Amino acid sequence: MSAATRSRRSASEDADESPPLLRLLDAAEEAGELDVRQVAGALGLDVGALRAALATPAALDRAQREALGAALGIDRARLRALLGPIGLAAPAESPATDDGGVTPPAGARPATSEPDAPPPPRSTAELLERTVLAIDDAAPWGRAARLAVLDAAERGATAAGRAVPRELHALRARVRAAPAPALDEPSAEDGAGAPRPRGPLPPEDVQALDDAVVVIRTLQGACAGYDDLFAPVHDEALEGMLRRFTLAVHDAPLGATCAVVVTPALYGRAVLVRSAQASADQRRVALRTALAHAAAGHVREERPLPAPAPLHERRVAALAALADLVPFWQLAHARRRARLGWSAIADDVARQAARLAGDWPWAWTCDLARLRVALYRRDGL
Repeated sequence: MSAATRSRRSASEDADESPPLLRLLDAAEEAGELDVRQVAGALGLDVGALRAALATPAALDRAQREALGAALGIDRARLRALLGPIGLAAPAESPATDDGGVTPPAGARPATSEPDAPPPPRSTAELLERTVLAIDDAAPWGRAARLAVLDAAERGATAAGRAVPRELHALRARVRAAPAPALDEPSAEDGAGAPRPRGPLPPEDVQALDDAVVVIRTLQGACAGYDDLFAPVHDEALEGMLRRFTLAVHDAPLGATCAVVVTPALYGRAVLVRSAQASADQRRVALRTALAHAAAGHVREERPLPAPAPLHERRVAALAALADLVPFWQLAHARRRARLGWSAIADDVARQAARLAGDWPWAWTCDLARLRVALYRRDGL
């Protein structure tokens, strides 16, 4: 890495709000001085996990920090300054982390629990194909979301000064030429949220609550006001969180929906596809859901997150989003001041969630409302 390039980066660090190590990596990649995939491989990570780890450097162990410094061409003193006090406090041997770079607590579901996970993609073209095919074409917005991902990838390549893969154009032609899918009726999964009888929570609900707690704590670390006394978080603060998780928003004609698609990193940024026709409340739901998926490590190169997401991942992300949109202090007020019972509070949360999301099935909304109340009663969140 040239001295002039390092000087330019040092001068611009204060102007950019993204983490300094991430800015340094992006600048080196744009200058053609390194290959991010090779750097990630040297640290034993994929590109998405590397970018998430650079946002929270404490996730890197000593060997990874030394390998990172060598790849970036900076000495230990400079690396120590960029890591900051959090990085210096990291132990020599850190516990195994998920793809989001956050150490999950005991009992949390690992991000790569599938024993048959495919190998990482060999090229950007292969990553694009996996990402596009993970989007359900039978969803009402599936075709538009597939094309939006390809459009965002092409723009990202142009902005990064990279050649657009030929395979991208062929893939776009395949998506457009595919026969129009018959729209499915609401699936049985949409009814998975039917109100449950009183009693102990089933294991799948406990797992959803445990994973949602990890996600909420991670988001609170990225933005102090998330699910706090001043929640919901202001839209401007959400923009800072998007930068921290390296998410680039791409609006597409998906209809009046809060549905969202989150891709792995494409040309340095993960793509967040949301609807251009969504209401302001639906956009708020979509942004928080996408941030929750990113914080939970649901988005991985070797297995892009399907859209719609699997039931468990969808519940965790939606619950983490609802925790900020219907924060704990509202539930506390309803319980202590209004003297409402838990069932009445859950009904009120369901009505608020239905108004915000707009297109959630009612049974699904009731399920999330019940979990939202359980999250407050069990964890105080």
